[in-house]
Amino acid sequence: NFCCASNVYGEKYRRKENKEIFKEVSIISQMYPDKMLLFADDNLLIMRKASNEMMQGLKKYDVRWIAQTDIGIAKDEQLLRQMKSAGCQWVVIGFESISEKSLSSMESVAFKGKYLSEYKERIDKIQNAGIRVYGTFIVGLDEDSENVFEETADFIQDCNLYGVNITVPTPLPGTKMRERLEREGRIISNNWGDYTLWDVVIQPQNLSVSELEEGLFSIYQRLNEERNADE
Repeated sequence: NFCCASNVYGEKYRRKENKEIFKEVSIISQMYPDKMLLFADDNLLIMRKASNEMMQGLKKYDVRWIAQTDIGIAKDEQLLRQMKSAGCQWVVIGFESISEKSLSSMESVAFKGKYLSEYKERIDKIQNAGIRVYGTFIVGLDEDSENVFEETADFIQDCNLYGVNITVPTPLPGTKMRERLEREGRIISNNWGDYTLWDVVIQPQNLSVSELEEGLFSIYQRLNEERNADE
């Protein structure tokens, strides 16, 4: 309910044919040799048969690439091997939250919540295949308490994630989140310059604005301090 992608691109899943993808990759790799490619799809690997064929074809271009996907790929060991051999460096996965209540409140179809208990195991499978996982999270959702900051940081470190992006609830135009928060009178800024995903523009349900700001900062501070200490 926080995502505006379907409002921008439509709700129907569309995919280019592999031959078109290979044509573009060929041109890009000639123009910009040894560059890393980003496939911009919100979820590149939904269609498994086409995805496996795509991995086979990508091998001959010797490119490095990253993509967004979901945790479901962890169960497809063949696909993971194909991705690695085709040059995949890391994948971006939107975990969103480690709270079952928070996940259920944001999903119309319980997909992420269904796999919550398997998150760590599946992350390990993907990373053990040689593909790093970059996770995205939202803190300060309506079901979140002040414990969310420490628990999220613990999860990130326990799973040894390659990288993370942690944001706050942001009611982007056209989203169900914005419609609801407008009705509840909880949007505190309509200045587009504040809609960075890290600036608090709503009144949280169970936290103050300052608690959310300080909590978000505390996660980044902890992760970066411990990373620097390890190095």
